[in-house]
Amino acid sequence: MNKVPLPIDSHLEKITEKIFSDLPVILNASPGSGKTTRVPAQILKSLIVQKKPQKIIVIVPKRISALSAATRICEENNWSLGAEVGYMVRFESKISNQTQLIFMTDGMFLKKYTDPEFVKQIGFIFLDEFHERKSSMDLILGVCTEQKIFQDNLQIIVMSATMDVEQLQKYFGKSHAIEIQAPPFKVEKNYLSTTQRLACDKEFFEQLKLTTLEAWSKAKKDILIFLPGLREINKAIEVLKPCLPQIMLEVLHGSLSLDDQR
Repeated sequence: MNKVPLPIDSHLEKITEKIFSDLPVILNASPGSGKTTRVPAQILKSLIVQKKPQKIIVIVPKRISALSAATRICEENNWSLGAEVGYMVRFESKISNQTQLIFMTDGMFLKKYTDPEFVKQIGFIFLDEFHERKSSMDLILGVCTEQKIFQDNLQIIVMSATMDVEQLQKYFGKSHAIEIQAPPFKVEKNYLSTTQRLACDKEFFEQLKLTTLEAWSKAKKDILIFLPGLREINKAIEVLKPCLPQIMLEVLHGSLSLDDQR
């Protein structure tokens, strides 16, 4: 698979240099810049060249993120899923003794953190999508910072697109902060003429239908709709099916099996 150039590529050398220093790294980069896949892969390449067996753990908030990122990295670098790169999520994992780069959910990491043998193998911990500020991610940041006192070669990297960098700098005391704002695609924002209530009621789904039909009539391309929950997703499918019979409507959410998510 040919790699698509991404905005973060030209910054990888600088980022890698900072990550191999003694200080925590705060990486704030635009959505779609490539931070989730390109940065951990670059660190793995460096470890392979140096013949260092340290493990790289990338903690992500969602199962599908762990699976898709691990798969993508393997495709881009001609690695095998479950060999150099793997993932660990609830009820499923794909790793082996040779796996150095592991994507896992926050819950899975907290479970594995109770194993001292696992922890002492870790050289790099990435906390991705940190702006979501789940309590479990805050807890992981705390235990990792504490662990670094006893495990000096442990490096912490916090990544996000919209986090409060200054607050994290105060937390760490000393750190490297890297800012990369280079969106890969032009984004055009169109706002409704009237303010909508924060309720997914009949009026909401009527507006959703009209907005989707307008977008389809203009572009005739793929449309991605974000909704707060499973009930709203199912209702949206019910509303859109009659008016878009020629379009394939697919659902994607965390309750699906990993095979269906693929």
